[in-house]
Amino acid sequence: MDKEQTEVEERERVDKFVRQEGTTPVDAVKNISAMVVGVGAVGRPVAMMLAGMGVGTVQLVDPDRVEDRNIPTQLYGKEDVGEQKVDMTWCAMRDIDDQMEIGLEYGKFRQIRKSVDVVFCCVDSMLARDEIWKQMCKEDTMREKRGLAGHVGRLLIDGRMTAEVVRVLTMDGGGSAAEVLEYGKTLYTDEEAMPEQCTYRMSVYGAYVCAGLMVGQFSRWVRNEWVELPKDANKMILEKDTIVNLTTMDIARRGV
Repeated sequence: MDKEQTEVEERERVDKFVRQEGTTPVDAVKNISAMVVGVGAVGRPVAMMLAGMGVGTVQLVDPDRVEDRNIPTQLYGKEDVGEQKVDMTWCAMRDIDDQMEIGLEYGKFRQIRKSVDVVFCCVDSMLARDEIWKQMCKEDTMREKRGLAGHVGRLLIDGRMTAEVVRVLTMDGGGSAAEVLEYGKTLYTDEEAMPEQCTYRMSVYGAYVCAGLMVGQFSRWVRNEWVELPKDANKMILEKDTIVNLTTMDIARRGV
């Protein structure tokens, strides 16, 4: 591919996302690398939204194959049944943006690659969340020993939900040790989780609300950290902990 053709394709790609420029700067997101751990009810729409925003690189992590029960709640198709979730999500994302780079991991979460800027935690296991958190803390300790601060500039966005209660926690990579520990307090064992009736664990609309809140946090972070703002501009506050009850429409939140 020659230079002129490459430039034409890049202009076409930018034009495709230009209507979102005010909320999600194209030049900023195209250089960002994201990891989505879990591409089920919450992670799949998160991945699709990242493709729709023009994010340059996305790593998908999920060991599962699509089952019949995933069709109504995770919006996979009948033809996807039996296939790997990451493969089918890859196909859907490529239909939106065929120039983005998409990496696939067919097993459980193992590590956060050094190039990753933001991690979307979309798992249904507290054990998996704990593994992700521990790795970020480990890297933070290693950087501290070298006289550096933060989590390599990373952002962790953790989405949790039952049928009609959504919770989104955000841990800023440039945050303090106290912030990291505060997030750690929200982790507990799967056995300690509140039991739900099997017909009241999931709602497709709740999953999309959760995904939208997570990606919204990401968009605000991009504008704060990746775009040069005027000196007198106030940075937007990232919500550290947001809980939305879709039954009562109550919202509780705590800013960073």
